[in-house]
Amino acid sequence: MSGLFKAFKTDETKTQDGVLVSFAEAKNADGTTPGFYVRYSGGKGSMGYRAALDAAAKPYRRLIDNGDMKAQEKLNEITNGIFSDYWIAGWEHVQDADGNALEYSKEACRSLM
Repeated sequence: MSGLFKAFKTDETKTQDGVLVSFAEAKNADGTTPGFYVRYSGGKGSMGYRAALDAAAKPYRRLIDNGDMKAQEKLNEITNGIFSDYWIAGWEHVQDADGNALEYSKEACRSLM
């Protein structure tokens, strides 16, 4: 197996569980580094994501084309939720503004995004 293929071969476990992407520049006061488990949703997952985005945008397209900022804000909120559902598998060391640990849940992720 070539080095290029090996380096970029899809790992089915990581496709489901995600790969930790840490944010060293956002180190917490307690010294921990927050990170998100980002999953690869290529192929069917990517098509599902695209279909969900298209369905969510459909009712807002005309309003947004006519400059309705409230419609754009609502669509951004929906889009962040869809992103959270499809691409974020979890997190570690994510804290609120007071330094309290935030437990991962889809609802918490949607709220954070």
